[in-house]
Amino acid sequence: MPTNYPVSVECGAQVTGRNRLTTLLRPILAIPHAILVGPIYWSSRTGGAGLLGVMRWTLRVEAYLLLLVDEYPPFALE
Repeated sequence: MPTNYPVSVECGAQVTGRNRLTTLLRPILAIPHAILVGPIYWSSRTGGAGLLGVMRWTLRVEAYLLLLVDEYPPFALE
């Protein structure tokens, strides 16, 4: 499908290979991240120095919860 845009991206849904049990337990598995990233996020909004690392960490956790990635997010600001 040719377009006028310089970059074209096609994504396919991963329909197979998901374990239903881990899909159901993801909110429970994300509780430690919520406990740690919540206060760090709110305290970094005023400082701004570590904001990008906190945003990356939050984005990785959100992607895990929304079933966009299957790997468990690391506990890191990198």
